[in-house]
Amino acid sequence: MSKKILPSCSEIYTPLLCELYFKSKQACYTTEMYNALGNRFRLSNKQWNLKMRDGRNHWENRVQSAKGNLVSKGYVYNVSHGCWGITEEGKGYLLSILLLRFI
Repeated sequence: MSKKILPSCSEIYTPLLCELYFKSKQACYTTEMYNALGNRFRLSNKQWNLKMRDGRNHWENRVQSAKGNLVSKGYVYNVSHGCWGITEEGKGYLLSILLLRFI
């Protein structure tokens, strides 16, 4: 059995895009995204509260890293400070991934 502590960045991509897609008519704030994604992955209290060596929250850092990668790919953008949105390219990418799961 794997001793993986948190989902990898790549495992977070699709759920993050889904959250943004289904909330695209409203603001998606950073804290809401941490909570929504943590709930999707059913994180334990230990996982929620895990700290990095520098004292930052490991889960929040992981989500931020995944979001940063999606920004680099052009799928996510910063609406304003602490508020995220999905681009049209991100919507197309997400829909293609979801369709492939049903083929």
